[in-house]
Amino acid sequence: MPRVAVLFLGNPEDTGKVNLAAFVEGMRAQGYVDGRNVVLDVNFARSQFDRLPEIIAGMLAAKPDVIVVPRSPAILAAKKATSTVPIVMAIAADPVEQGLVASLARPGGNVTGLASLTEVLAAKQLELLREVFPTASRFGYLMSPADTSAQMIWIKAEQAAKRLGVTLMRFEASRRDELDAVLASVAKQQPAALVIAQDALFNINRKMIVQSLARTRMPALHSYSEAAIDGGFLSYTAGSIAEFYRASARFVHRILKGAKPADLPVEQPVRFEVIVNLKTAKALGIVIPQSVLLRVDRAIE
Repeated sequence: MPRVAVLFLGNPEDTGKVNLAAFVEGMRAQGYVDGRNVVLDVNFARSQFDRLPEIIAGMLAAKPDVIVVPRSPAILAAKKATSTVPIVMAIAADPVEQGLVASLARPGGNVTGLASLTEVLAAKQLELLREVFPTASRFGYLMSPADTSAQMIWIKAEQAAKRLGVTLMRFEASRRDELDAVLASVAKQQPAALVIAQDALFNINRKMIVQSLARTRMPALHSYSEAAIDGGFLSYTAGSIAEFYRASARFVHRILKGAKPADLPVEQPVRFEVIVNLKTAKALGIVIPQSVLLRVDRAIE
């Protein structure tokens, strides 16, 4: 049977469990059942991002036919570790600029998969916040410098802020033990609202982040739909991480049937999703403009 190694950056009790279920469902939709006609080698990084090269090496040691990895640091580690084993990107920010693929239409090499358009999303998120807070002069932006795409995304966000006439305050956290201090700094400096960039660290710890922001009454726009569902004020995303994992199974199927990653175009999101948590908005005393409500894809009461 073919062997597929898949990596989840969280742990099997929380985000990893949800994303694994989505990937298994996606594989089943393509006709694969673990132990029947495919072997799924499941790996969890448990937020230990510094161990990614070691984890990738362990995955490759089992001689998989395909490996599925999310986010730029893990994909770069996989690309560095092998130039022959097909790599499916479960989600990646601007893979061309990061050198993961030669182009979206013709990836070349052994990497293909799904791009999240995070660099485009950064500008759209700020535009949405400007609509919600039309008189605001300062927004915060929480990002992780450990993500290789972070600086590129920050540049896009800063350019959008200048066009909108607002100041963007940069906040950084690369590890869980840095989050408390960073969120306290956000509360102290009081931007009108906070954008939380797309990064595994923030998704894995989203419940803690949402609770901390609620205590300090800081509205935030999250880059993961799961955060708004868990009580965050607003999310503007290209879909949930689970959806990306589910979709990555299509690439796995085509590769197992003989397609080469070099010839499989990288897929990009065709739509963005706005989710607003009306309960949180009410608790924060925020009146959402009608123009924004008309664009909401899902409202959580």
